[in-house]
Amino acid sequence: MNRAAKAGFWMLDYASTVTDELCSALERRTAEPFADASAYRVRENVLRPVLLLPGVFETWQALRHVGDEAVRLGHPVHIVPSLGRNVAPIDESAAVLARYLDDHDLSSVILVAHSKGGLVGKYLMTRFDDAGRVDGMIAINTPFSGSQWGDYLPIRSVRALAHDDLIVRYLGASAAVDDRIVSVYSTFDQNVRAGSRLAGARNVRLNVAGHARILRSKKLLRLLPEAFSWLPQRPR
Repeated sequence: MNRAAKAGFWMLDYASTVTDELCSALERRTAEPFADASAYRVRENVLRPVLLLPGVFETWQALRHVGDEAVRLGHPVHIVPSLGRNVAPIDESAAVLARYLDDHDLSSVILVAHSKGGLVGKYLMTRFDDAGRVDGMIAINTPFSGSQWGDYLPIRSVRALAHDDLIVRYLGASAAVDDRIVSVYSTFDQNVRAGSRLAGARNVRLNVAGHARILRSKKLLRLLPEAFSWLPQRPR
């Protein structure tokens, strides 16, 4: 892909993100469509719960299309509003998620995460899941090796994504849960130039350009049922 094409997709991705944010604000979307589904526990004939993890500066609404599709497939869908726009440190956000899983007594959970959310999810799986509540994670355009923006933008929440950040390096060196991760990524991602391929995980590249446009892609929604099936239920 040449530079002109990359620049075009870059602008298109950001424009799409702004438009999506405006649409969310105008819709005044709440979590109510997920509430009824989230009342269920995993049992016979009920699919595993899905927990949505947004990226930095994103709310859960960035993943609402994925959540809607998961509900359509029969999965109870959970969000954690206290994450806000996911600007807290990765370890702190992972601790919040762990408390949510405990408080709601969830098990056989599948995490569906975008960008930084994938790092939070992997930290949760690595450090805070002694009870084995999480079966696995579908991580979308996650900077497992860090993002170039974290290397030079003087914003604390972005700096936490730098290649040399201690938690990013720790997660990169820890492969214990990688076989329970499906890493899905775009053909071009302006925010994760190092790529989202994760050794030991199941890696899937979709023919979609842009860091956030993939969240509204029909290709991603069509992949979800198969991706869920790639994560076997763990015994507790």
